[in-house]
Formats: sequence, C-alpha cells, structure tokens
Amino acid sequence: MPSVLVTCQYRSRPFHEFSNAGPQFWADTTPECGANRQSPINLVDDELTSVTYDDFVFQGYDSEEEGAGTLVSISNLGHTVRINIDGTFRISGGGLPTEYEALQAHFHWGTISQQGSEHAINGRLFPLEMHIVHYAYREYNSSVLTAAKSGNKDALAVLGVLFEIGEDDNDIFDEIFNGVSQIEFQDDEYFFQRVVSLSDLLPEDKSRFYRYDGSLTTPSCYEVVQWTVFEETVEISERQVNLFRQLTTGLFNESYLTGNTYRPLQPRRDREVYYSHATMTEPLGLLAATVAMLLFLLKEM
Repeated sequence: MPSVLVTCQYRSRPFHEFSNAGPQFWADTTPECGANRQSPINLVDDELTSVTYDDFVFQGYDSEEEGAGTLVSISNLGHTVRINIDGTFRISGGGLPTEYEALQAHFHWGTISQQGSEHAINGRLFPLEMHIVHYAYREYNSSVLTAAKSGNKDALAVLGVLFEIGEDDNDIFDEIFNGVSQIEFQDDEYFFQRVVSLSDLLPEDKSRFYRYDGSLTTPSCYEVVQWTVFEETVEISERQVNLFRQLTTGLFNESYLTGNTYRPLQPRRDREVYYSHATMTEPLGLLAATVAMLLFLLKEM
C-alpha cells in the first residue's frame, strides 16, 4: 500500500487558553493550586539567602557507570514532552534531606524565545525548561502516589534546567531533538536509537543553584517539592527549540499547535529562597594552586 502524505494547517491553541481548563482556572476545581507554596516562581537576587550546600551525588546518571539507568523513549503527551526512563537514577547531597529516585523528565516551552520556561531569574524567562522529577523512594515504600499525596514538603525533588538560545545546535542533545521531530502528534512515541546519558543533559556547573519549597506545576499542584533550579543555562539553537513549537495536541482531525506549555509565575509569599554557590573546598583549592605557582615563580627568579 503506498504511503499517503496528509498536509494540515494547525491553529495555535496555547496551553493558557484551553477554554476553562487553563492555569488561571485550576484553583476553581483543584483548591491546592491556589495554596501558599505554589510553583513556579521568580528567583530574584536581592531576595535570596546565600548558603553553601555539599555537592550533589548522582547515581546512574552516567550511561558508562555500572548499573546506570537508561533513557528509553520520548513521548508527546499533548501538554508536555516526556522522557521515559528505565532502571535506577538517584540523587542525594546538594542540601537534600534524603536520597531520591528519578521517575521521568519533561519539558516546558513557549511560542517565542522570550518565554517558555516556568521559572524566571530576575524576571527573565527562557525559551525552554526541563524538569527531572524524583521521589523519596525509601520513605514511601517505592510508592510515587503515596509520596505525592503525603503533604510533606520534601516528598519529591525536581531538578530544573533552563535553556537559552545560542548560535549553533547543541550536539549533545541531538538524539533528544531528533526524537522531538518524530512525535508531532499527541501520543506519538519515539524510541531512542543512541545511548543518551542523563548527566549530559545537565549544566556543567551543578554547584550553583536555587532551592525552595514548592509544588507540582500542574494539577494536582501538591506542595511536596524540593525545587532545585540550576543557575547555569544550557545553550541550544533556535532551530532546535522550534521543533517543540511544531508539536500538536488533540486528535489528528482536530489538532492544535501545543503553544505555551508553562504555568505562569506564582507568588513567592514569605517563602525562603536559597542560593547555593561553590563549596568551600573549591576556592581553597584554587587559592592553594595559585600560592604554589607564585612560590615556584619566585624560586625561579
């Protein structure tokens, strides 16, 4: 049977404008979405408390590590794009109260590059944000649902990675964006053809980040998340982020461009927001190296 090419023109129907189901209406049907510790928020320099947390410990994030987890596929869920995983990815340290296990990663984006991220830094939004969602598996007997419904502010831990536009494609993300190009319609799924390390999707500097108590950014909006948003961004090209903007939601015969898939900023209220910088061992190590070099140069004079 010959293949048939169907060409459609899609209307844009942004996430924020789904009739009476957009974020502005969530609190009407899900009261938790109007509570006091909602996410995302604007991370403002002069409202931060400076701290120095220990380094993160990542287990299974590097594909070359023995027993590492696997990034299996990428799916178009209509309201987001999700990376599906298999095996064990765990994090601890970094000021987190316990060890957490990863469930999935997903993305939020906008129709233009001046918006799309959920979090903002000093009022600036970014074109794309990735969330890696973890839960405290030991405390909740490996039950994600129990963790989410627990009401405990540290039941989940989410790593947020912000992206900004650079001149060139980011080759490290080639397989991810190749997958995005293959999942135009809701419920499409692409199975990765190459091994991708979850560690490669993180910024190089993981010692500088924002931390606060918050919520899931879609209903049920449970306030059970320890948020970590890395300060260092990851560069991608305009061509790459445009692949997200071609995705559609809804049935094939009534599909719309997904549009903006981020929740608007929520009030910080009286929450403490922490900013963690490099551990003390790093600047001390640099100082020691500098002193050693000066002594060597003096000796040679």
